[in-house]
Amino acid sequence: MTELINNFQLSNKVFALVLKEDNLVEKDEMLLEVSSPLSVAILFNLRGYHTYISTDIDDRLYNNIRFNRAEKHNFIYNGELCEEVKSAVRKLAPVSSFNIGICSNNEKEFALLRDNYTRFKGELEATFGIEINEVDKTLDDYKAYVLSYKRK
Repeated sequence: MTELINNFQLSNKVFALVLKEDNLVEKDEMLLEVSSPLSVAILFNLRGYHTYISTDIDDRLYNNIRFNRAEKHNFIYNGELCEEVKSAVRKLAPVSSFNIGICSNNEKEFALLRDNYTRFKGELEATFGIEINEVDKTLDDYKAYVLSYKRK
């Protein structure tokens, strides 16, 4: 279990570095994250960031956040693309920016999950008519692939 947690910590740390390096998170955004089992947002310097972190996607994620078009929100997720995350992105895309992706040092896992994210990107662009940026980076032996959308 310790090895698994260490892998999540390193993966999330690299994911957070990619978000910082590419300026995908702004200080005036409220960070929304579903973490499993560790949080990416915690790895940011949280002074100045407002965060809502949940371990599960359920109605609380949508009901506890008052989405006001004047405020900026940014949904962050690092991990396997599951139906719950897809549903959250579909619900949040009209009112929130998002940065979702995979960060891994396992080549096979990364390739499979990257393909799933690429297909989801096409679906989102077709459904919502939005342009989603792809960030594809390697830091040390970790590869990161992020779908990034900035709500205007």
